[in-house]
Amino acid sequence: MSASKKTKNIWDLAMEIGLCPIVCQCGERIDGAEAIEEFFQKIIGVCKDGGEVRIKNFGTFSAKVLKGRNLKTSIADKDETDFEDVLVLRFRGSPVCKKEINKRKGKNGKQNKDKS
Repeated sequence: MSASKKTKNIWDLAMEIGLCPIVCQCGERIDGAEAIEEFFQKIIGVCKDGGEVRIKNFGTFSAKVLKGRNLKTSIADKDETDFEDVLVLRFRGSPVCKKEINKRKGKNGKQNKDKS
């Protein structure tokens, strides 16, 4: 991973790919970033209800239960702390996504060509 991270918010990405604004089939205009946010809210809802969402050539979103536990420590005010079960959102990248993200850049800064 490179030393310089480039963090982009959803609004910047929507602008870069031309999703601002989107005209719905019903004629309503919606901001592209809002559409993306709604899309991810739907993914969260499906996962929260026990389902999973697969995006071809990208990956699969699902939820997993992390079992609660009892932590014993002398640092806290009391000797024991209980943690309840929690749902966490998981993402498994597809083989295509993993291959793309692991492509290496050559010395000239360009992507090395795939040899397969």
